[in-house]
Amino acid sequence: MLVLSNARLFLENLIKYGILVDPIQVVSLFLKDPYSWPSLCLVIVSNVFVLVALALERRLAAGSLSEGAGAALHALNLLLVLCFPAAVVLAVTSVTPVGAVFALAIYTIIFLKLFSFRDVLRNFTVEAVSTEDIRTVFRFILMPETPPLLTFRTLD
Repeated sequence: MLVLSNARLFLENLIKYGILVDPIQVVSLFLKDPYSWPSLCLVIVSNVFVLVALALERRLAAGSLSEGAGAALHALNLLLVLCFPAAVVLAVTSVTPVGAVFALAIYTIIFLKLFSFRDVLRNFTVEAVSTEDIRTVFRFILMPETPPLLTFRTLD
């Protein structure tokens, strides 16, 4: 009920006053001086770490990178995901506390996602002799004929 009443109030204000913020002006303000928005720049740069992890996994899947080197590069990437935004927040004086918390929270989430990404892909590597085997394996993983039997036991 509270959501409906707030939505009604939001729509009434939108109809009465309209949109008071010009989005084109906000974008042009950012493009004019992007260094006055360091937290937003940090969030945009966070995609680089995700793309590096994806490139590493593609190299590992292709076999052009050894397992040990891939693990070391993933660890370096994860270390940079944690240290880079903290160093930028400490070094740049124009970062606001709210923007810093927002950017650091996003980087923490990205760190956890990339850690999980690496862990899951390390556990589910499949070696195949031919491309036909790969199609069969993918079909088995994505569409199994019978659901797998999972058993759980305590770790003693």
